[in-house]
Amino acid sequence: MSCKGKHPFEDEYRIIYVHSQIPKFTKLFKNQSLSCCNIVKLRKKACLIHVHLGPLPPWFQLFLISAAANPLYHWLIFAEHPVPSTFRKNISTSVLTRKKLEALINEKTGIAVSLSNPYKVCDLKPLFGLLFEEHLQSYAWWGYCDNDIILGRMDQFLKPEWFDRYQIISTYSGFLSGPLAFYRNTPEINRIFRQVPTWEKIIKEPSCQGFDENLTGHPAGKKWTDILFFPFSIPGIISSDNYFRPGIKEILYQYHWKIKKRQAGKYGMYDMTDIAHAVERIQKNTALFTNLLASDIYFERTGLKKWVMVWDHGRLTEKITGKEMLAFHFRKTKAEIGDIPLPNCNKLNRFTLTNKGFHA
Repeated sequence: MSCKGKHPFEDEYRIIYVHSQIPKFTKLFKNQSLSCCNIVKLRKKACLIHVHLGPLPPWFQLFLISAAANPLYHWLIFAEHPVPSTFRKNISTSVLTRKKLEALINEKTGIAVSLSNPYKVCDLKPLFGLLFEEHLQSYAWWGYCDNDIILGRMDQFLKPEWFDRYQIISTYSGFLSGPLAFYRNTPEINRIFRQVPTWEKIIKEPSCQGFDENLTGHPAGKKWTDILFFPFSIPGIISSDNYFRPGIKEILYQYHWKIKKRQAGKYGMYDMTDIAHAVERIQKNTALFTNLLASDIYFERTGLKKWVMVWDHGRLTEKITGKEMLAFHFRKTKAEIGDIPLPNCNKLNRFTLTNKGFHA
């Protein structure tokens, strides 16, 4: 968004500036430049960070198009290769090589890491608030967002009161979602990953460990006594599904996460889901686990074998059922996607996705 000349909402922001001189607003604007651009940033609900190592995938522009349709959220994208197109006002891009990222991690944490495996970035997501803190000074919230996601109308699903009440928001109901999650931008929350005693060892490990979601080899749910609680959990799992009536595969899947929540901290702190459940137990209204992010794997578990996702002017729906969704994670389908012919992404207002790939 250009700051040259009169901004289209300059008068509205001038009112905010005047109110900022009142003592009770002083803390909000302390050490902030009250330029037109920074006030624009303060209006946005969150800054979503995406770090990508390696060549950009063929669907990257479609991800950007869906992000651009959510103007109250800002995306900060760091990639090894330049991101084409600069027409999206709520998306900022920057080239960041893995060597520079390794140096940044060492500077912020004192840990020497190797990022030879691009998927290791997943373990770094909980550290983004610390690693990129200089870029987040104008935002009350930050988060992370994968690029194998198509976003719908975020404001139709993410309630404003959630950003007033909670410290962490997950778009998965059972565990802290790796593809899309939100953190309040405070020094404490930005360093909350340190509550896992082995976090340094996890970050040093070259392979991805699932630190952002569910650590590989987590001990939860390994006891025979866990089976006894299963029948009592079925009604709650069925009623909590926002999109479909879950079958046995989905019920068993969700029950695993219920066990993990119940046992959070019992065997120690292993990952970010453990932390979120533990702090929520100690202090209510700290972490919110919602059931808003759908995926092709979720469709498999719920028995939806044929599906058609339609993105149309920002609205994301599953065509066969008519369900509108916050976002869709095509984690499995992306392996089948080749080159996508998109002649004019600047004016693309509609596209579809099936298990065969994208169709413009």
